Amino acid sequence: MDKQALQQHLSEIAENEVFETMNLMPEIRAALERTAPPKPKHVWRLANVAAATAIFAFSAAAVYAVYQEIRGGDPGLEAVNADNQIIFFDETHTVEGGEPYDLAVTLDYAYADANRITASVTANGMAPQSDQIAVYLNPTLTDDAGNQYVWLPVGGGGGGGGGSNSDELVPFSTGLTANFDASLLTDVPEELNLHLLVEVAYTTADDPMGMIFLGATTFDFTLPLNPGRVMDTPQTAEADSMDMTLQKVVVAPSLTRIELCYETTPENANWVPFGRLEIGGEVVTEGQFATAGIGGQPIEAGDLCRAIIIPDALQDAEGEWQLTIEGLVTTEPVDQAVMAQLLVERYGIPSTPQPDGGFSYDTNAVPEGVDAQAAFGELFAELQPSIEGPWVFSFTVPE
Repeated sequence: MDKQALQQHLSEIAENEVFETMNLMPEIRAALERTAPPKPKHVWRLANVAAATAIFAFSAAAVYAVYQEIRGGDPGLEAVNADNQIIFFDETHTVEGGEPYDLAVTLDYAYADANRITASVTANGMAPQSDQIAVYLNPTLTDDAGNQYVWLPVGGGGGGGGGSNSDELVPFSTGLTANFDASLLTDVPEELNLHLLVEVAYTTADDPMGMIFLGATTFDFTLPLNPGRVMDTPQTAEADSMDMTLQKVVVAPSLTRIELCYETTPENANWVPFGRLEIGGEVVTEGQFATAGIGGQPIEAGDLCRAIIIPDALQDAEGEWQLTIEGLVTTEPVDQAVMAQLLVERYGIPSTPQPDGGFSYDTNAVPEGVDAQAAFGELFAELQPSIEGPWVFSFTVPE
């Protein structure tokens, strides 16, 4: 893969890795939060972009190695790890051509069920602190049946930062937990023979846009595959003159996948559902659902079906399931000029539209007693096109 193609592919992965978890409708706007402290000049963006595949660390301390621990932040994987279902490999390959950085890549652990395949890798090496390199990992997963698994936007990686401008050689370590969509498997085998290609590239502080290919290695390994539990009796609900069909539910130990089919206007097909899931009368999750197709895109081109993915351990959940889709919101940007005007008229907040779809504003110019973040959230929810529900589905998942 040449530098330009690799850089484009890594950018696509970074975009797909990020979920917008804000609940965009007024009744759930309390979930709109920002953790950054106030600054004299503040930028509010409609989407926070962070690439888990571009995490790097420079430190004089010893390189961290994963043995019987997993990278946190993913409740489904944490649950299967607690149940001893994750396979730890700790297999390290020295990458040919990885000079001058003495590159080695380790397959730390992996896991597979009917909804997702996870592989966690770490790249280690040595580099002058003054290089200030940022290391990128690009994993590609295939199996011996010829299947190539697409990236599943859930979970992420880990890393840190530090260093100085000296030429002293210090270790760096970059970790990535890659998740892949296993739903393409129509017949669920007992185990999978997998091939994981890990390409490594980097940029430097002098040329942050110039992607430099460092090396690649392949890991061949076998994983047992948990088939999960399946509910495949479709049911249809109607609201706002629109039919929505619950096509299929697959509950696997690390993740639940719910396929919904609905037809929207062809000029704006990316509609993201929000609502809640209850099991046995208890709310499991609520808000805007993450979707396997980024931004609510169909599972396949021209298809009417989308897949909700819930990265929680629901395999042993008992009782009746009730999925309530309160409505759909689009991923299209709001009219910036209208929003800027309303910010002044309603809240007295002057702002400047930004090319990325966000707004900048001076925190010192916000009137006393006005919550700027709440104002942005309320207007964004108001101006974002939506389709009102609810569509309600009740079902049980066979053992």
